Amino acid sequence: MAQCCGIQTDLGVIQKSGIRDSMVTRAAFLSDEFHQIRFVYIPKHTSWLNQIECWFSIWARG
Repeated sequence: MAQCCGIQTDLGVIQKSGIRDSMVTRAAFLSDEFHQIRFVYIPKHTSWLNQIECWFSIWARG
């Protein structure tokens, strides 16, 4: 994943060295906004487009 994101920093070995040495270094690395990946799932029923389509449907009928 680091290669896909273009992270050139040596990540080290889990619990041995580098960024992954301890929870403190991991937290510091992940708190940087540049290193965060966010997955956002929006349910279909909350889509703004559905709300606009409902509004246009009511407007077209009236």
